[in-house]
Amino acid sequence: MPELNASRAAAAPPARVGPAEGRYLAALTAALPQLSPREVAFRYRAMVGLLGLYQSGVLADLHPGRSDSDSADGGSLTVEEETEALVALLTAAVTGQGAERD
Repeated sequence: MPELNASRAAAAPPARVGPAEGRYLAALTAALPQLSPREVAFRYRAMVGLLGLYQSGVLADLHPGRSDSDSADGGSLTVEEETEALVALLTAAVTGQGAERD
């Protein structure tokens, strides 16, 4: 893991997050030096929000007719395929290059 830059780490965790969230933000900020702390915090919030929707079942509810027996051969994603797709999406969203909003 990259060495933690004190100024970046101090800027990353907003005051409103708890100790665990602050540690995640500090680690992500250190691991993604190409992104500003503000961009890392935005991506972290988006990741947490999407995971919350997924775990609550809201995303499944937005896909009418989905069943766990659907397959990748033209049907809907299975639960396993959906989980893998979500992990790939979140990994790309958090680590990928993007437009800075600073």
